[in-house]
Formats: sequence, structure tokens, C-alpha cells
Amino acid sequence: MNPSSIPQLELERARRGDRAAFEGIVAEYQAAVYTLCRQLLADPDEAVDVTQDVFLAAWLNLHQVKGNLQAWLFKVAINRCRDRLRRRRHLAAEPPPRAPRPQP
Repeated sequence: MNPSSIPQLELERARRGDRAAFEGIVAEYQAAVYTLCRQLLADPDEAVDVTQDVFLAAWLNLHQVKGNLQAWLFKVAINRCRDRLRRRRHLAAEPPPRAPRPQP
């Protein structure tokens, strides 16, 4: 069997609800997705969270995957990382809450 067809076969099986096939996809791509997220976010804890989000999105949206599975996973990961980075900038731009004034 052609090794490059193995992910496509797992993808087809996972689309039909085969959890073992999806676990194979996760095992194949999790390290690469995590590494990408870690490089973009520079925060290992956030990278773990986003990696989990990516594979949850994959499970829920397998029907949308067309073409290269790794490219699709990376696109989702990059978009999720961008969302996190935007959220960080937004939170950093907010002024800190004021302390309540003491009552006389």
C-alpha cells in the first residue's frame, strides 16, 4: 500500500465515525500541530489548548476536509493561533479595573 494513501484511508474511515481511525490521525499529526502552535504562540500551555481545539474541530468537521489533511489541520491551527494572539492583544490593551474608593 502507498504510505501517502494511509492518511486518506484513515480520513475516510473517520468520516464514517471510526474513532480508531481518528485516533490514528491524531497520533500521526498531533506533534506537528503542537509544534506549529508552540512556535506561533510561544506558550506551551496555550499550544496544548489550541492543539486540542484543532483536533476537536477536525472531528466535528471532517466532511470539510478536501485535499491534504495536514494542510487543512495546519490552516485550522494557524487560524486558532491568530485568534488567541488577537485576544491577547485585546486583553493587554484594556485598562486594568479600578479599585473601589473607600467610603469616608
